[in-house]
Amino acid sequence: MQESQQSIEKASFELLQELHEFGVQALNSLGGKQSSGLEQNYLVASTKHIWQIVFGYINIRGQKLQGLDYASKLLVRPVIESTFYLVATFRTPGFLLWKAKCEMKEEKKLLNPAEPAAQLQMKKIEDDIELLKQKLLERDSSYPINLLKPCTVRAAAEMADLEILYKYQYAIYCKYTHAALRAMAGGFDEMTSERDNGVLSWCLIVILDLFARKLPAVVPNLQPYYDRLSKLHGHPPTDSQS
Repeated sequence: MQESQQSIEKASFELLQELHEFGVQALNSLGGKQSSGLEQNYLVASTKHIWQIVFGYINIRGQKLQGLDYASKLLVRPVIESTFYLVATFRTPGFLLWKAKCEMKEEKKLLNPAEPAAQLQMKKIEDDIELLKQKLLERDSSYPINLLKPCTVRAAAEMADLEILYKYQYAIYCKYTHAALRAMAGGFDEMTSERDNGVLSWCLIVILDLFARKLPAVVPNLQPYYDRLSKLHGHPPTDSQS
């Protein structure tokens, strides 16, 4: 790796570590309090999920041992995917119920309908969805309850207005998840190594921005960190404001 690229990777890794720490502080600043908003509660739960993934990435990548960079790349895709869901939650009315329904369809596939216990589990899943729908409608009677979108990550990216991120970043990291031949042969390693830290940092900035605007959390001014990221990796694929 060229010295200039090593310098960029080191600087972007340090930036990622700083942003991760800001997220820990933001979560702690909430004091464990639950919001009355379903979307806000989903934001907190998803952020905890994402921050654990990035914590794992930082610890794996920080060891600088042969083979671990490859392992760390498998952690990038779920962060991008979760970012789609979070941004879409606040950008597209009806998204939260759409996602819950999509998950219900997938959970039902895991159950054997011939088993009595599975029948009870299916009923519970359906009841949970109905309860969520009623809560959303009680809050807003005009809440869209039937978004006509396929249950795909691409649809979520479109509802988040992050199609470019899906096409040029998410799709590449899927190659590692799905054991694509070229990925296993190292064909994407150089390309992705230049962007791993930057992609994750951008996702964290997007989520921290949501925290600052949607929750009473303590979040620093993100502009200097956004500027640092842009200087290191260029401008992000699209605007993150919802």
